[in-house]
Amino acid sequence: MATDPIIELIARQSMARLDEMEAELERIAQRSAFELDLVRAAKTLKRDGRDQRVDVVVRDGSGSVGIVEVKSSRGRSGNGRSNKSGPIRRILESDPDRFWKAGEISAKLAEQGIELSRDATRVTMNRMGNELEKRHDGAFRLARRQGSFDQPSANGGDPAAEDRETGLEAGTRQGVG
Repeated sequence: MATDPIIELIARQSMARLDEMEAELERIAQRSAFELDLVRAAKTLKRDGRDQRVDVVVRDGSGSVGIVEVKSSRGRSGNGRSNKSGPIRRILESDPDRFWKAGEISAKLAEQGIELSRDATRVTMNRMGNELEKRHDGAFRLARRQGSFDQPSANGGDPAAEDRETGLEAGTRQGVG
């Protein structure tokens, strides 16, 4: 029976050298299997989303097997704060003329399954900057766009009169105090 010429070439090595080659190839195979497990775990995390836990089988050089739990870090970017301005903006858009208190927005968010305290809601709304107008009592509404042709002002377009009517500090979009 004919043998493979590559096998015949390898067979010319000493038995000690063949043992060394076999051990080295087993280490390479274990390392490759470990790396393959890591890549598969990363794909699972990426596919299934954040806060997903995956068990990774770890093989060490001695042949023993261990399990390592890996948790996705996806969604924890930057400073770790989640952005709730989108859901808040949608609530404010539902009644754009209304001034909303932070507690009211927090309650509406809770109805949507989004947990955000009254204080955290207030801080988020303060960070939304020029998107919102803030009244002296701390209530917010969406900022009115200056120069909009499709929404004429009830007071003839006088910004100072509008500020007085809504309780905004004159010349700014921030409430007094």
